[in-house]
Amino acid sequence: MRRRNFLAITGSSVAALPLACVATSTLGSPFVATLQRQDGFTLARVDGEGALRSIQACGATSCVASRVEICLDAFHVADGDPALASLRVHALFDSLDGKQNSYIAWDFRADNPHGSSGAVRFSAGREAMRGLALSYALKADISAQADRQTHCALTQLDVPLLQPGSYVLASPQRDGSRANLWAFDHNDEKSAPLQARFGQARNFDYLAFRITEIV
Repeated sequence: MRRRNFLAITGSSVAALPLACVATSTLGSPFVATLQRQDGFTLARVDGEGALRSIQACGATSCVASRVEICLDAFHVADGDPALASLRVHALFDSLDGKQNSYIAWDFRADNPHGSSGAVRFSAGREAMRGLALSYALKADISAQADRQTHCALTQLDVPLLQPGSYVLASPQRDGSRANLWAFDHNDEKSAPLQARFGQARNFDYLAFRITEIV
């Protein structure tokens, strides 16, 4: 396990990331909010009962710490075969000059699973880190000339700081559509945290991570 510390900046001068990329779920469930309408990535936070909900639905916690630790535990591929050919995750940090610094937090390649990232830990100021930038390719999209790019907001206007908890970042399904996360529960088992409610196969990959307060 690797531990990395990023000297993120905190303070009143830190600007918030734009939230235009966050959209309301169209899955027929209030539990999950999708990242962007045009792609299939889905971000969810786990509530006290193990259900997957949007950041907005979970709301703010009672955390008073100024810094947190982000623990990227494991990347879990779909049943049978990965849905993604590759995924690179950049953690984004605000700086005092209004720009953003990025840090490669996770790297996965289906053609080289042993060269992919292991568990990673790093610390961040709750006001400084607002989101993740994703660069990815679907295995089914063999004709693509370049990786796709998207953005994952970890905060919202009414939840402006990083919130402690367990999170799931789910890839598109093999056909590119959004994962049906409402059909899964989270059991906090690091080896296989998502469990299907109805016994169905899981045809999407996901990155499981935790945010914990530093006291």
